[in-house]
Amino acid sequence: MNNTIFKMYIETRTLIKRTSTSEIKGFEERQLLQECNQAIEILERTDPNYKSRYEQLIKTQTSFTPEQIDFICYQIGDWYLEWKDRLVIDPQNGTHRLGYAKEQLKNLICGMRM
Repeated sequence: MNNTIFKMYIETRTLIKRTSTSEIKGFEERQLLQECNQAIEILERTDPNYKSRYEQLIKTQTSFTPEQIDFICYQIGDWYLEWKDRLVIDPQNGTHRLGYAKEQLKNLICGMRM
């Protein structure tokens, strides 16, 4: 199984799912959706691992609760206010502290890792 094709498979399935909840207006849009579904079917017939790997991936992904989303957003906001003027040290030489600042953000959200 090709990883690039599998990523395309995931994105196509995601777009099909998202499209099914929106209004499809014209013939061309319906035809495009039908062709995307056919592409998914071809990949699944060619290699059944696409579907099983996708289903396993979906099963293992967890979504955040609204409280977790709020917490993360507040932490990112606080981090941004703290770091926005300190990220770039020397713009002419391209010197920055983004790596260090990113680690600080991870510590804010995830806690200190030992």
